[in-house]
Amino acid sequence: MCAEFLAVKYAVETLPMILMEYTKFASSPTSIIILSDSQVIEDFIYAGAGKKAYMREVITEIIGLLESLPDDLNVKIRYIGDQKNQNIFHKASHNSARKIIGKK
Repeated sequence: MCAEFLAVKYAVETLPMILMEYTKFASSPTSIIILSDSQVIEDFIYAGAGKKAYMREVITEIIGLLESLPDDLNVKIRYIGDQKNQNIFHKASHNSARKIIGKK
């Protein structure tokens, strides 16, 4: 489960750089949804749950990163839900991650 939280942390960390590039070509978005395949992601981030110290540390870092984003940008982290099996972006990222760690 920690890998899912690290993936979300990476997404939030890289968001300012992505937005800077994006705004060169279009207006700034007002809302962004980061999808995760972890069912407990919303509870852990928005309710502050987490049994293990390293999980609480990553959650605290994610919350800090979210708070450092511009106030006019609404960023939400959500569970992908039923889209998981039909979402081509999820499938591509899942397959790429497996390839990187040496699984087929």
